[in-house]
Amino acid sequence: MRVSIGALGVALATLIGAGPLQAQNLRQDSYKWYIGAQAGGLWFETQTQSSTGIPSFGLHALVMGKRGGLMLAVDEAFGSEENSAYGDSNAPNGAQPVKFDRLRKYSGTLMAFPLRSRLEPFIGLGLGILHTVNTSVDGFFTTPEDAAAATEEAKNRGSTGFASLILGGQYRVSPRFVLFGQYQITTSPASGKLLIGPTHGAVLGIRLGLGDAREGVKGGGY
Repeated sequence: MRVSIGALGVALATLIGAGPLQAQNLRQDSYKWYIGAQAGGLWFETQTQSSTGIPSFGLHALVMGKRGGLMLAVDEAFGSEENSAYGDSNAPNGAQPVKFDRLRKYSGTLMAFPLRSRLEPFIGLGLGILHTVNTSVDGFFTTPEDAAAATEEAKNRGSTGFASLILGGQYRVSPRFVLFGQYQITTSPASGKLLIGPTHGAVLGIRLGLGDAREGVKGGGY
């Protein structure tokens, strides 16, 4: 599996920027900037809570190369009193209860668009950070220092890095406007974190072209 992911990463990097710059081989969106927004849902599981889906909203920027690009995104998923726990010998039953309201995800993804058509699929491999928001601990503490230490521990355990895979498709409405839908799965956090297992995200969104990302480049069109 590691070999397959590595090979796919090399292929994505090759699609993004390899080869000489020849206008007849460029896509309509080659070497252009895009910004966009997306909305959908995020599904996750915690130490004390089974798989749960909550609404998510986000923004992203996409910088296209020759046949692919780099996408930077931030997504916020909105829940309500989501719960988890972490091991603590000083807590009742050896587990410290934790609550949080939201999940925030930052990601950077290498994207590849293998076809040149108005309606086309895409794939991406990326890395990112996912963390809980408004994280707090429940229970009684003998001193304010103990409460502060427990809260800090909860925040640390609520943050995790991940690798991710994106699969999706997009439809080019016009040279500047693109509609898309995508699914993203992340790797599982390390043992002892507030979240367990992979997270799953599905969104619909729109991208707006801002112009050329490289001076003097003219696309070849579809």
